[in-house]
Amino acid sequence: MSIVRSLSSFAGIGVTSILPCGHVFLDDRIRNPDDVDEDNLLSFYVGTKRGKMKKITMSTKRKAHDDDVHIECIEQMEEDGGSKRKTPYPIFSLMTLPIHHHHHHHHVLSGSGDRYITIWEHDKRKHPNNGVSSWRTKAKLGPHTGWVKDLASSLSNPDINDQDNDENFIFSIGCNCIEVWRTING
Repeated sequence: MSIVRSLSSFAGIGVTSILPCGHVFLDDRIRNPDDVDEDNLLSFYVGTKRGKMKKITMSTKRKAHDDDVHIECIEQMEEDGGSKRKTPYPIFSLMTLPIHHHHHHHHVLSGSGDRYITIWEHDKRKHPNNGVSSWRTKAKLGPHTGWVKDLASSLSNPDINDQDNDENFIFSIGCNCIEVWRTING
């Protein structure tokens, strides 16, 4: 194994969780899209110790530069375009949940020190603004008995996942308790 790159933009921030994305789509946010081969793009979500969530898209080419890294902040946006203040608890766990069996469209779930799971939905009506993408909170699950340290889904188990059945389960660890949540794919 060899290191592809070290992201110095996270020095001193305190990364507490990381989650790879299923697919990366080229758009005008990536510099010189004609130069970038889709196989060389890597995208992932990062949770920080101050409760921020970011989506990173970067090139994995050997000659890539720091300006090939796109960092998108995921925050709840208010109607006036400003960010809604969020309690600064660490994000310990991240998970994606596909919408209608499409891996291109998904919700992002974050489990944090505030004892809740936040289900994030991308707001397609609004466009990214200064590196901040418009997201909205679809739901909050909890409270748990403690920090939400891990998340899992029945979607990750092919024996449990029935494509004809839209019912799935989310499992969460909250200190001394495991919660099981029923969700309808949609």
